[in-house]
Amino acid sequence: MQPLHAQNTDVSPPETIQEAVEHLFRLIPNKEIAIIRRTSEEEFATNAIATLGVYMREEWKLYSTESELGLFFMRNDIVSPDEMSEIILICLWRRINGRDLQIDRLILDRMRFWDSVRSQN
Repeated sequence: MQPLHAQNTDVSPPETIQEAVEHLFRLIPNKEIAIIRRTSEEEFATNAIATLGVYMREEWKLYSTESELGLFFMRNDIVSPDEMSEIILICLWRRINGRDLQIDRLILDRMRFWDSVRSQN
């Protein structure tokens, strides 16, 4: 997947994961969509973190408290912009493949993971 650049700087950054997924879906050419359909969820998220992930972090400032989407993640104990990007990419893969996004489950799984890490320290 080629690096993306903002095509329309007048577009407001997405405020929800659903809005982020739809925004990215509209950016990806049909040819790329067909390729994504043939990859696994994990493979797509891993490979796209260097392209779409960077795009999201830079354009939407996920690391900033000025980002509604970033704040949503931070309120749910997800503070790493890489992790935020990964969750959005997983949801994008699911959207492309006609699957339920299961956003609440993704967030809960991450929260449980970090709780277990903290309890081991």
